Amino acid sequence: MAGTALRCHRPTVPAPKVLVERRGTVTVLTLNRPEVHDCVDGETAGLISAGIESFASDTEARVLVVTGAGVRAFCAGADLNAIDC
Repeated sequence: MAGTALRCHRPTVPAPKVLVERRGTVTVLTLNRPEVHDCVDGETAGLISAGIESFASDTEARVLVVTGAGVRAFCAGADLNAIDC
């Protein structure tokens, strides 16, 4: 197949739903689901809880800031698409 370019398809890795970053004595916990206005499903709730527990056990951290990655809403609440009816 002369002249045929091969394309390499890399699987996309989903972005983490919650980001935790330490900036000096400040810990920033970011809800990272802007495509659904940072709403919370079960996995996200567990990650938020783990981030808070990590902050609470960090003797050097003084402040926890909770923010969202979206621009239209901080957090739309529960992800109703994740609830089995």
